[in-house]
Amino acid sequence: MLKICTINKKFTNLFLGTLITVLGNNIQRIAIPLFVLEQTGSSISAGVLLAVSYIPNILLFPIGGVLADRYSKVKIMIISDLISLITLVITLSILLIKFDVIYIYILTVSLSVLSSFFLPAAKSIVPFIVDEKKLGHANSLINFAITTSELIAPFLSIFLYSTFWGIEGILIINIISFAFSIYFESKIKEEISSSNTRNLSLKNKDAKKFIEFTEYKEVLCNLVNKKAIFMGTISGGLINTLMAPIVTLGYIYIVKEVLETSVYLISYVETSLVGGTVIGTILYNYFKDKKNIISTNVLIIGFSFVVIAISIMISSNILFILINLILGVSISIFNIALITEVNKKVDKVIQGKTISFIHTVSIIGVPLGNYFLGYSLEIFGILNILIFSFIVISFIGLIALLYEKREGETNVEVDC
Repeated sequence: MLKICTINKKFTNLFLGTLITVLGNNIQRIAIPLFVLEQTGSSISAGVLLAVSYIPNILLFPIGGVLADRYSKVKIMIISDLISLITLVITLSILLIKFDVIYIYILTVSLSVLSSFFLPAAKSIVPFIVDEKKLGHANSLINFAITTSELIAPFLSIFLYSTFWGIEGILIINIISFAFSIYFESKIKEEISSSNTRNLSLKNKDAKKFIEFTEYKEVLCNLVNKKAIFMGTISGGLINTLMAPIVTLGYIYIVKEVLETSVYLISYVETSLVGGTVIGTILYNYFKDKKNIISTNVLIIGFSFVVIAISIMISSNILFILINLILGVSISIFNIALITEVNKKVDKVIQGKTISFIHTVSIIGVPLGNYFLGYSLEIFGILNILIFSFIVISFIGLIALLYEKREGETNVEVDC
């Protein structure tokens, strides 16, 4: 599973760069809201900080996807990380002279903007440096790097923040992580021939158009023709819209208001969920028959909400923790399977835009989901919300299963 070097040296550099930079970003992501809360004493300020970090991704990911398909993905990754590093250095220098929470807001938004250009390039570069037969293994390794970082980041962040140098130490750690990431990225070389790309040079008059959103018409058309990917994209959007608010606000409500138990249960559940994603990354490579793997895991995710509801009704903390482990496994396998399908079946020249489109669909409903969940908890109660989530996700899972079974049975496609 973890035989990283068996793929190739270019992928090894990508893996190491991803692991280090994601770990540094996650440590900072957890520490900054805690810092803002301590400095302002306002949970609203911390909440607004988290909310504004979503906005640049939603607005700029489509542009990042276009740039990733037009220009060198490695150069985009290096430039994004270099500007991020410089932004961190400037912010740290200002904070050492004078503290103002506005600088933290500016830093958060700036890094979110830069990630909107970095992520489409980083996620779409894999098929350019990895053989098609090894794409599933490569994507599972990248997912392993991300999920492992998410698993250990909370513990490292709290420990370093409280015992090291506070927020300044956290920023220094992230500066170092970006420096290492740039080093590893500089050792990656894309194998892109002029025969299979549409990269535009700055001298090309078409480049002056910069961004044409009609380019996404081709992306949408290709997704419609790739039934498994199309339904996976819709499923991912619905799952995130319903699940992300439940895992954050909903779980806090369950532990404090329904189960009326220790808040430590939240950390156990979150650790179980992230641990499940790590296990799912490992298990993915052991599935010999990956047919219907996307829809099957959508159905498992939907069923998990029923089990969560049962765990609440019988007041079983153990069942609550265990079902989140299974939920994490299914989420991980779903994500790896979807991105591998994109890498294998979508034309390389529109991979950046395709991945950007899928990512935007997956996060665009999260702020709205958070908003409605806050009101729905008081009106309908958490049990009814969980059952509703089960019905919606299971329904889309069944449709996805039918679409996957039909893929390949007919050659009728939408004309792009």
